[in-house]
Amino acid sequence: MKNNGHEHDEYYETNGGGGGFFTGLLMGGLIGATAGLLLAPKSGDQLRAQIRHKSLEVRDQVTQTAEDARQRTETLVADTKTKAETLLEKTKSQAEDLQRRSAELVKTGKGRVEKTAEAAVQAAQETWEETGKNPQPVRSA
Repeated sequence: MKNNGHEHDEYYETNGGGGGFFTGLLMGGLIGATAGLLLAPKSGDQLRAQIRHKSLEVRDQVTQTAEDARQRTETLVADTKTKAETLLEKTKSQAEDLQRRSAELVKTGKGRVEKTAEAAVQAAQETWEETGKNPQPVRSA
């Protein structure tokens, strides 16, 4: 696989998004809190209350982190969409301008060719009239 900076994105997409991260974070927090509380000398009621409290804290932190990530993603998507629409309009405008300028150049070039051809015919006629010779058809090879 090329090292193009997108390996993380590919891993993220193939492993079901960020849900696994948050689940792991929650589970790790719960396990760590439980282990710490179990090793501390406390009564059963105090220990259960402390485990419940720590579990709620970890859950709230994970929920807040997930909400922050969702908001950042929505902002990024909206910004990207706006930039893409702006770029599309700019590209469309430039393409229309290029098409218009090309048509003008073709028209100008055609007019120049016609004027040159008319001048060549006029010069040939004047030369024939001065020399009194009939023009011979030109054969192309």
